[in-house]
Amino acid sequence: MIPDIEHCRERLARRPNARYYSLLLLRGPRQEALFVLYALIDALEDVVRSCREPEVTLTTLSWWANEVEAAFDGEPTHPITRALRLVLADIPWERAFFDELVLAARLRATTMRCASSADLQQLTYRLGAVPALLTVRALGGMEREAQQAAQELGMGLALAELLLGVGADARAGRILVPVEQLQRHDVPAAQVLEGRWSEAFAALMRAQAERVRHHFRAADETVSPAMCEALRPLMARRTVTEALLAEAETLDYRLLDRRLELPPLRQLWLTWRGWRRKPGR
Repeated sequence: MIPDIEHCRERLARRPNARYYSLLLLRGPRQEALFVLYALIDALEDVVRSCREPEVTLTTLSWWANEVEAAFDGEPTHPITRALRLVLADIPWERAFFDELVLAARLRATTMRCASSADLQQLTYRLGAVPALLTVRALGGMEREAQQAAQELGMGLALAELLLGVGADARAGRILVPVEQLQRHDVPAAQVLEGRWSEAFAALMRAQAERVRHHFRAADETVSPAMCEALRPLMARRTVTEALLAEAETLDYRLLDRRLELPPLRQLWLTWRGWRRKPGR
């Protein structure tokens, strides 16, 4: 494996999650391309996670935006963007999608409230649908239906990530459940920020989980068996996500004081099961 691409694989392996596990059954250039894509996403997420000063966060993300630009038209300096420049020769990825990845990180860092469901949908499109569309394109899923299914799966995965991370967001002073939904379920923002669980909060989270499942069902209605190969990594991640949502339901969505994680061996088993799973089942 080329050193810069190996750097991407090693970065993901150091902190393995469902994205990393979903690539282990791939082989060859397609796997390498997705190692690069997911390493870039991880690097952007790491900026959001680790930078405490908003000005530092935005400056660092601007640097990454310049690196992405150089990968498409210049001389990038970071191993991830150098690897991206290499794989772009063979993978039908468009520059606009990568600009959206950087914008998604900026929004994740700076958005403290979502006023409406439309705002949340726009955020989950950038956080989830864009990486999913890049994934399916790398695996040859160029049909409109395959990309539509990928978009639904990606938005469901991103929405689930926000749901499961509601406690960490609250501790950072952030609530990404739309204000209109908080009001509909009679959950004051102060209650979320203070980490106080209630039956009303559980009902709110249950409604969010149903929205995740709505996206997954929409993907099932779109896809055909011929498209399954391109969707396998996304289906693997969906299976892991569904297991996490089941754990959250068992806990009655007591998520404000914890972050749910599955043991690595269980994630591996669920990934393998999801890899073999056909949409709609």
